[in-house]
Amino acid sequence: MIPMMEGLDESLYAFFNAAFIAIVGATVIFILILFKQRKLRVTEFTEEILEGEPVNVIYSSNWEEDVPVFVVLPGNPGGAGFYAEFLEMVCQETKDTYRGCVVSHVGHSPPVSTQFGVEDQITSKIEFIKEKLPADTPVTLVGHSFGCYIALQIMDRGIDIERSILLFPMIQDMAKTEKAKSLYTMLLFRQGLVFLSYVITILPSKLRGKIIQFYTELIAQKQDHITSAVCELIDPSSIDNIFSLAENELEVIKDMDYEIVKRFKDRLVFYYGMFDLWGPLEFYREMKKHVPGINAHIADDDILHTFMFHSAKKVAVKTAEFLAPVPAEYQHDNLILDEDENYDFCDD
Repeated sequence: MIPMMEGLDESLYAFFNAAFIAIVGATVIFILILFKQRKLRVTEFTEEILEGEPVNVIYSSNWEEDVPVFVVLPGNPGGAGFYAEFLEMVCQETKDTYRGCVVSHVGHSPPVSTQFGVEDQITSKIEFIKEKLPADTPVTLVGHSFGCYIALQIMDRGIDIERSILLFPMIQDMAKTEKAKSLYTMLLFRQGLVFLSYVITILPSKLRGKIIQFYTELIAQKQDHITSAVCELIDPSSIDNIFSLAENELEVIKDMDYEIVKRFKDRLVFYYGMFDLWGPLEFYREMKKHVPGINAHIADDDILHTFMFHSAKKVAVKTAEFLAPVPAEYQHDNLILDEDENYDFCDD
């Protein structure tokens, strides 16, 4: 209760008391909700060294199998944890005829104080492919958003890639997209957001984890890998690297280089979003116009750019379709393919 102050109107006193009780009660309830939440399953990472810095990588559970590899290239933020569920789903949908991994962006996960731009993310992925993947194994790139730009650049630099599957590609005119407007606004508050992440990191670890879990479950339901990924990125250095990369993307990703697409036309699959504000359907139409016969598809209207939150299963199914068939030298008895299935793709 708030003590009665001399001269304070009784109605105001009653109002302040009620407000005080409501705030205290809400705070207590919030704390109880936080600490009654289920125990979080933390995503397991393997730490690799790329560009001289530690980078978190997730390998699929069937990684030891002698089958072709697909490498998931994240968007921005570039934490591998966001794609943990998607990774396993793709392997399952291919009946384990593929093994996969997700490579975080250098400077994002784990946090590193040095800032890294677009070129650093490209060269670090090339280093991973050359030095960390088994030799003479077919490699497919599965890019998401900015990761699609990385995939095209890797192919353009002569790296031997079986094919690239480009999900919700953000590969042209980034500054002209609808989403860029909100990004420019966020960049104005960059230092404030970096400071906020610092405030969160100094909270007791258990409380910090519970708060992040509470809010991520509001937007992504009860998906532990999403919460784990956010926890990994809530660090001042990571947040600063995310914004630094975004600024560099706006500078670099401009006119579409259709010559790259024409050169690798038979090894590319594009998967655009119906209502994607980073890669609108206008870009899909331009791609079809400039590169006739390109293998381009449009996702169902309920699948958003951030498909990992709510539509990982649907996109995993499509990705598995795009991966088929398995290269001939890897088709042996324990690999199951439907001989009657038509693997030629057409517009959705």
